Parts: sequence; C-alpha cells; structure tokens
Amino acid sequence: MNGLKASLLLGCFLRTYLVAAAYNPRGLQNIGFMFAIEPALLALYGPGPGLRDARLRYVRNYNCHQFFTPMLLGLFVHMEAEIAAGRLDPAVQNNVKDTTANTLSAIGDSFFNGTALNTWAITVSCMVLAGMPLAAFLLTVLLFVLLQIFKAGTFLLALRKGMAVLFLLRRLDLINWGDRFKYANALLLALFLWLALPGASAPSWGIVGFCLLLAGWLVGKLHAPRVFV
Repeated sequence: MNGLKASLLLGCFLRTYLVAAAYNPRGLQNIGFMFAIEPALLALYGPGPGLRDARLRYVRNYNCHQFFTPMLLGLFVHMEAEIAAGRLDPAVQNNVKDTTANTLSAIGDSFFNGTALNTWAITVSCMVLAGMPLAAFLLTVLLFVLLQIFKAGTFLLALRKGMAVLFLLRRLDLINWGDRFKYANALLLALFLWLALPGASAPSWGIVGFCLLLAGWLVGKLHAPRVFV
C-alpha cells in the first residue's frame, strides 16, 4: 500500500495511541504525531535531505482530536508518498495539515467529547439504576470496539483515498448528528432523574425542572462556564 509494508503501516497506526504521551505547551501533540509517522517517512525517503525536509513538516505545532488522529496519519502518509514520487508539491501538504487538523479537532470536540460521550455516560447510568449493570458493561465494550473499528477504518480509507476521505467524512455530517444526539441526551437525562428519584413529589420535580432550565439559560444565553454550572 503506497509502496509501504503492511507491518510498517500497522506499527504507525498503533503509535497513534501514544500521540498525547508527549503533549507539550509549545507544539502540543507534534512530538507524538512525529513519532507515529516517523517509520513511514524513513521508508519513503531514506536517510538524507528528503527525510530532513519531511520531518520539518511535522515538528511544527500540531493538535487534533485523538479519535481523528489515525485518519490524519493515513492522509499524510498518502500525501508523503505522492511527494516522494514527485507528484505533489510539499507546500500543499503544509496548507492541508494545519487546516484539516484544526477543523477535525473542532468536530471531534463537539461530536465526541461534547455529545457522544455524554450519551454513553447517561445511558449506562440509566442502565445501572434500572438494575442492568451487565448490559451497561456490554454496551461499553461494544462501543469501545466500534471506536477502534472507526479509527482503523478511517486510517485505511485515508491511506487509500487521500484527500477524498475528507469529502466522505463531510457526508457523515457529524456536526448535525451531534445536535440530534443532544436532544436524545435531554430525554435520557429526564429518564435518569426519574430512575434516581422514584418517590419524588411534584414540588421536587418542579424544583429539578427549574434548576435544569436555569442551567440551560446560564450556559446558552449568558455563556456561563459549563463546568461551574
């Protein structure tokens, strides 16, 4: 694939799990990402000026959501193979790297951290309160496996398709799906409260509802910090 051995690509993919291990305030995740792509760069360019120039493209600031890191790795390996073959200008890679990483970081924070993880947390909490801890555990394992499939699948797809993978990702429309999940989270939260307070009186429910509405108003209208609220 792109002239690289499958074992080498597997090693690069596994290294993406360590991207945040060398997080630093200057380059953010640059050292970790450099560690992940290094075997591919060495195989593509060998020792010499080409390898040095390729490394310089990745030592600058880099930061992205970790669930999208494998896809970006596959994309950049694909682009480096094109650069090494003389079919792509290195300047194009520099522009794509910064723009794509920042965009996917925002999408990942909104969809995964801001929505999907909350859906999982409230769902398994409801299951535990309903007396189904085993189902909550099995759901968590299933979602964990699906996440690994997503990461491996997007890595391979980007490795094969290059920039075309970004158009496929756009069709998933994760931002709007995040909004739909938030509506589901509101219903799940109501279910959680009903399970947690089975004997609550009507006035108690009124107080709970008022507090939730107040919290939403503080965050939505006054932009109060969500952690504080």
